[in-house]
Amino acid sequence: LRELAGALRSARRPLLLCGGIATAMPGGGDAALLAGLLQCATGQIGSTVDFDRPENLDRVGTLIEVDELARGAPATAGDPGLSAGEPREPRVCFLAGLHTLAASPGVRAALERARLVVGLTDFLHESMPPCHLWLPISHGLESSGDAEVVRGRHSRHDPVFRPLFDTRSQGDILLALLGDARTFREYRDGWWAERGLDPRGPRYAERPPERAAPAPRAGAAAPTLRSGAAAAALREIAARHAAAEGAEPQGSTLVLGPSVRMHDGRSRVIPLLHEIPDPVSTVTYGEYAALPESRCRARGWDDGLVVEIVTSAGALRLPLRAQPGLPDGHIVVPIDRALDPGSGLAPEMDPETGELVRVLAIRELRATTDGKRLPVMAGSMEAGGRGILPGDDGGHGGPGGQGGHDGHGAPGGRAASLYPAHDHPLYRWGMVVDLDKCTGCSACVAACYLENNVPLSGPKEHLRGREMSWLRIQPYARRGAGGGRDGLLFLPMMCQHCDMAPCETVCPVYATYHSQEGLNVQVYNRCVGTRYCANNCPYKARRFNWFSHHRPEPLDRLLNPDVSTRPKGVMEKCTFCVQRIRRAKDRARDEDRPVADGEVTPACAQSCPSGAIVFGNLLDPSARVSRLARDARAYRVLAALGTEPAVHYLSRDARHEH
Repeated sequence: LRELAGALRSARRPLLLCGGIATAMPGGGDAALLAGLLQCATGQIGSTVDFDRPENLDRVGTLIEVDELARGAPATAGDPGLSAGEPREPRVCFLAGLHTLAASPGVRAALERARLVVGLTDFLHESMPPCHLWLPISHGLESSGDAEVVRGRHSRHDPVFRPLFDTRSQGDILLALLGDARTFREYRDGWWAERGLDPRGPRYAERPPERAAPAPRAGAAAPTLRSGAAAAALREIAARHAAAEGAEPQGSTLVLGPSVRMHDGRSRVIPLLHEIPDPVSTVTYGEYAALPESRCRARGWDDGLVVEIVTSAGALRLPLRAQPGLPDGHIVVPIDRALDPGSGLAPEMDPETGELVRVLAIRELRATTDGKRLPVMAGSMEAGGRGILPGDDGGHGGPGGQGGHDGHGAPGGRAASLYPAHDHPLYRWGMVVDLDKCTGCSACVAACYLENNVPLSGPKEHLRGREMSWLRIQPYARRGAGGGRDGLLFLPMMCQHCDMAPCETVCPVYATYHSQEGLNVQVYNRCVGTRYCANNCPYKARRFNWFSHHRPEPLDRLLNPDVSTRPKGVMEKCTFCVQRIRRAKDRARDEDRPVADGEVTPACAQSCPSGAIVFGNLLDPSARVSRLARDARAYRVLAALGTEPAVHYLSRDARHEH
């Protein structure tokens, strides 16, 4: 604790967050209290931690509160047919988005006792509880609603398009059952008007919150670790921790973590999220348990071996995935799989926090004789000195194996080549990816699928290595000072649109060529599917259509009309969202001007929540992408090959390494 406090105190702008998995265990409240004391001691309150606009979560009940409600509140003297103190039996239950509530024994018992169980959902899934009646609800883009995520900050949303089917929103269904003739939109507008908000004005409005935290008095003393209350709290935490250490043996733990793609299971009905690899394990379809690579190597266990994990809350049987960088003694299982009916696991609820206990002690871990092949999309997570990562030069003497700073397209910076240089009169489109900002969330991958009509290949084709994604997030193990693995680095990899592209010279029908704007163009009508280009691409960024992908109605409405669909037998790859480039050029031509900096934003850059991707014209010295490409941290992957990529990467800032 002292070491952590010292690191936070020496930081320029310290920030400590505690929640989620860190508090979803016995003693989670103590962890939250310690985090608050450290925030006070290191001066984070009022700087990086702000309580003036907290998230509006006080109206959200805990799982224990829902469990008690489902078990039945005690009856009063006015309840007909019930004596005072007798629990009320649920008669009608409306279910909307259960997810983790299915782990509550009170909820399960209430569903069995209820006379009528009505499910409200827009998708059916096998993990949903049995209901007597299902009512299809409208999608969120077909419904009206509002939100107050932060106290005092209100927002509202209205339908983007009319419902495709004869469905209703949850609000409309509940109002109809109550005999209210208003629509939910009318009800919402009335609620806004009653609180002084203009329902016809801006979609975002602010007003003083009803239960705002009192403002601190001027000159009030900030709490410190030297105060009596803080010291007493620390003594109590230390005593409880010492008692827990003596009562239970310390061993391996099972962590039920939220899935990066499915969260707690609410998004499992979306096929695209199964197609996108997990950013850490790179597994797509199916369930698995992530085990430390060192433990698997010591026991001779390979990926796909089914292991049985026995805990105090039950047992799980899952295929394993040897995960580099996972601390020894920890096993991670996505909670959306662990809470499936019939999984064999029934986590308890912590009475202190009211939430599921997601960190369980492992009593036994044993291998079975079963196995299951996992669709692992990544190859090796080791860069191997090939010039892929910054500093991993492979003996070439420069960042990314480029023999020093490569000039980034400047005169004289081009590697020697037998081919003449390409002429780019007006534009040389390029991209910069900041690895310091990339979190591996894969939002860019999902956006690329939807923007460019990339088909879903499915689990069988993934097992054959036939994925179709134009953009992938490749995790690589980072090495610490001692040579050991020190976390992961996420590298977004797409077509690099090389100036000296190896794929262009091997195509026998000239289906891929270099345009005057620096784009590596793919002509689908010329392609005969030799796949020579894919074999010659050192970045493995090209995809081959093994099938013709047809989307039946109404799924055909997902297609982007600005992008053609590719037939069976042709290659495809990232185009830098050429349809957006053409749209911006048409607009600039109508206004008799060149394309402005920032006017073209590919789908990946538009969807990146951390702003890690920047796109623009590399020939414009004032453009942001051009300035970043000349940054001291900039490098190009496999630059020693002389391919002259148009994609530059910014290495991680050394100040952020821990």
